[in-house]
Order: sequence, then C-alpha cells, then structure tokens
Amino acid sequence: MSISSLPALSIVITNNSYLSDLHLQIQIDTLNRQTSKDFQVFYLNQAKRNHELLAALQSAHFAFKIIDLPFPWLAETCCWDLVSVMGHLFEQDLHGPYMTYLHKECIPAPDFVDNTLTGIRASEAEFGQQAIYRLNQLRCQQQVSELSLLYPLQLARSEPIYWIARTPFNPQYTFQARAWEEDAFALPVALIRKTQLFSCVRFPLFFQDLFDIFQLLPQTPGFEKIPFVHLGQPVIYHLNHERIFKEYRQEFLSEIRKQENLFGHLALFELAEDRFDYNEGFKQGIREIPTHLHRFVRYMRYSEKGTVTLWHRALAQINKPN
Repeated sequence: MSISSLPALSIVITNNSYLSDLHLQIQIDTLNRQTSKDFQVFYLNQAKRNHELLAALQSAHFAFKIIDLPFPWLAETCCWDLVSVMGHLFEQDLHGPYMTYLHKECIPAPDFVDNTLTGIRASEAEFGQQAIYRLNQLRCQQQVSELSLLYPLQLARSEPIYWIARTPFNPQYTFQARAWEEDAFALPVALIRKTQLFSCVRFPLFFQDLFDIFQLLPQTPGFEKIPFVHLGQPVIYHLNHERIFKEYRQEFLSEIRKQENLFGHLALFELAEDRFDYNEGFKQGIREIPTHLHRFVRYMRYSEKGTVTLWHRALAQINKPN
C-alpha cells in the first residue's frame, strides 16, 4: 500500500490497566465522532490480556491495530517499554505522514484530527516539513463517571494542564513547583525515521515520559534547527483520574532486583537496591506527590544510567555530524 493511500494521521494510544473501561468507551466514542476520518489508531496494550480491548473496539468506526507489549508483569504492575516498541512500530510501512500520541484518559475534541492536519499543513507552508508540533491539552475536572458524551460543552471551562517543572536531574535535589503547560504533540513520521528518535536504542527504557526527551531536543545533534510549532486549534481534554504509582512501591522494586537482564542497565535497578518505599506518603486521588518521590523520578531519568540520559546519549551519537 502506498503512503498516499494510508490515513494521514497515525494515533498511538496507551491502553493502561489502571483506568476503567468507561475511559476506553468514551475515548472510542470520541474517535468515532471525529469530523475527519483521515486517521488510524495503534493501541499499545498494557493489560495482561486484550479481550476487553477487543470487545470495546467492536464499536469502533475507524481502522485500528492492537500491539501487546512484550514485557512482564511484576507485583501487578506492567513493565512497559515505550521507546523500542514505538521504534519498531514506525519502522514499518503502516503510516501516512504524521503521528500523535494519546493516553487512555485523553478525549480528543470532535475536530481534533481535522485541526491537527489543517494546522500542520499551514505550518509546513511557513516552516517546512521538519517540525515538532505542540497541541493543546486541557484538564477536565470531572471524573469519568460524571461525564456524559455531550462533549465538548461540559469541558469548555477546562484549564491547561500544569505539572512540576521538568528540569534535568540535579544532585542537590532542588525542586520548584510551578505552572508548566504539558502539551500533547504530533510529529512527521519522516522525522522519526530520519533521526531514529524511537529506534536509536535497542535496550529497554522503562517508565519513559516523551516530554522529558523533547525538552532536550533543541540541544541534540540533528534537532538543532527543527522548530517546535504550537498549533492553535487542536484540543485534547485530559480527564481527571486517580493515580496509584504502583511502580514506585517497595513490593515492585524488590521484583526489579530479580530482573537484572531487563533492568541492570537502568538507574531504576540501582534505586531498587534501596529498601525505601518511594510510594509512601503519596495521597491517592489528590495527586500531591511527596518530594522523595520526585527525587526518585529525577534520578531514574537524569542520572548517569537514567532513562532520559541513555536515550539522549544514543540520539546524540546517531545524529552527530560526520
């Protein structure tokens, strides 16, 4: 199949196991209602089985593919590796020119696909075909059980998502809680392949957050002249939900120590040697994260064997000038 006959936009969605089936049902409904049908969906399935996902997708009016993540469950937590799975996915000739990424709690507005593609094409006329596109992600204060499908009227007063400042690991553990707009993104598939953004590593990078590596791209060889373009119209509503952070409990970390073949290259393996429970003090449902948990995440990402460090180093090596 030629690229011209493929849907223009590939949407990658993480189907995690800690959110209810209602999140999935609402998201499928919103994708069915898209004003543009020029998209396809790839589900990264974090659940132990895909039966529930397959059953829900019987109501889908769009093309989709399920990718079961090939990593073990430890202490009832899925060890998923986003980076190499995405790398393998985008090496295949399954995609049109663009991709974007959603979580299970993200509701795209009815004109999300249309406005994303329209905005990208308008941007290309001014900035060229190599750019990273920032989209708008808004926080919906309702729980999913309170939300009917009469969107976006109920979501109109949603606020931009704010999170802790994402800065590289600091051994002094200096943190500043401040507003930070956590945008969604879209990328040209050609840029992903040219820079090997997701395929630069062949070893697992667990618990990776894409926004962290995006922060470093302007200083990364091969990306210095690639602009970040904030598109004005595409909107994603991020449903409010509780988060347990099971992967930061001592029970899970103890299992990590038994998996040196998977985790030995990561700072996470070092952190697992400590018998401290990083999840202690986390208030479920309030999303107030204790400082020691921030320290854990920063070290896990930005230390010498951190996920962001390893990823950034591999990108820089592959894209450095000859």
